[in-house]
Parts: sequence; structure tokens; C-alpha cells
Amino acid sequence: MSRASRRFFACRGADPGEILVFPEDTSRHISRVLRLRPGEMIRAFDAAGNGYEVELTKVSSRSVEGRVISRTAPAPAASRRVVLASALLRAGGLDGVLRQAVELGLEEFIPLVCANCVALPGARVSAKVSRWRTIAREAARQSGQPRPPEVSPPRPWEEFVKSPPPGLKLMAWEGEKATSLRSLLMPPPRGLDQVVLLTGPEGGFSREEVAEARQAGFVTFSLGPSTLRAVTAPLAALAALHALLGK
Repeated sequence: MSRASRRFFACRGADPGEILVFPEDTSRHISRVLRLRPGEMIRAFDAAGNGYEVELTKVSSRSVEGRVISRTAPAPAASRRVVLASALLRAGGLDGVLRQAVELGLEEFIPLVCANCVALPGARVSAKVSRWRTIAREAARQSGQPRPPEVSPPRPWEEFVKSPPPGLKLMAWEGEKATSLRSLLMPPPRGLDQVVLLTGPEGGFSREEVAEARQAGFVTFSLGPSTLRAVTAPLAALAALHALLGK
């Protein structure tokens, strides 16, 4: 891969002739890992999905800047948005789920604090959300997605089910035996512009949470006869959505 074909996330947008500024983690990668220098050309993108041809003007481990040579409009938005609401997982399991979910075209990520989750200490929440957003940006860059997904701070279960995102609401639940994802999506419902996928923690959803989710409009479905690990279930469901709906 040529240096000019690599894509990097920029802090904000800019017009041709203006200066783009890159976040610190991207700056470290450009300067220390790739060892790029002023005068070299790279490609960049911002949170809105705009693309840029950029000539580097300043390179250090903490700050990289570049002059915009050209700007391209964002790619058309996906015909259907996919929102993943996933319970917090142990031992950083959600990091890997998010990274691979972005590759499958995720538009929004909502971590949830459920009954069987180990909640994050308050002092760690901000650092964890920052890490997830960095992972989302890097996964979008590597996989060529037009923009990174929105990443929310962890949301309490009670708050989420009182006001879930709009769209077709689907809940992966090991207790569901009769309804498959294919039966819910084939043929695709008319006017389907957003799918909200809900997946649980290592200990599964409680019966109370399943009842509350159904009351909020979620439909439970099965991912097959095997009991999938909590890190596997969201990716299996997203891959199935991708296959069935073209996401």
C-alpha cells in the first residue's frame, strides 16, 4: 500500500488550502510508526465522512498537521443504519466486538449496563469511552468505512429501555427457540431504515430484562442451536444482518 493511499482521521474538516489537525493517537502513528515527514502526501477523513488529499506540513509525536490539497464529499449514507446496543463485557471483550462491528458497517454503538454486567467504576468511564472512540476511528480507517460510528457512554439498562432508538428492534436471546433472524427479515420489512440490535452480557439477560425489552418493542430471535459466547453473538448477528439486508 502506498503512503498516499493510507487514510487517517482528522479532528475537524477543512477546505482546500486550509490546515487539517490530527488527534494525538493518529499523530503518534504517523510520526513514530510510519515515520512520515513534512512534504509527504496522505489521505484523511473526518467524522462527517469527507475525504481529503493532504500534504504534511508539521510532524511530531504529539501534533501532526497538513495542508488540504483537495476535498471530496462523503459517500452516500447507507440505506439502512445499524445500531448495536451491547452489554458491557469482561476483560475488554467489548473492544474486540466494536473493532469488528465497525468492519461490518456499524453506524452507532451503545454500551449497556445490565443486571449481569460488572459496571465500570466512575473514574474509568471517560477513559473507556475515549478508548472505544479511538478503536472506532481506527477500525473505520483500516476497513475503508466512510465515517466512524457514533459511540455513546455506557447507558443504564433502565434508561435504555425507557427510550430506545427508533427502528426495527431485535434482541438476540438464547432463550428464544422459535424465531430466527431470517424469519424476521425475509422479506425485508417495508420502509426499514434503521435496525437496533440488542445483545447481552456473559451471564445473559435476566428474565425481567427480556420482559422489559419486549415491552419496549424488541423482538427476540435465536442465533441457532449453539450457545454463543457474549463476544461472538453480536458479530454473528451483525454478519447475518449484512448477509440478509446487504449491510
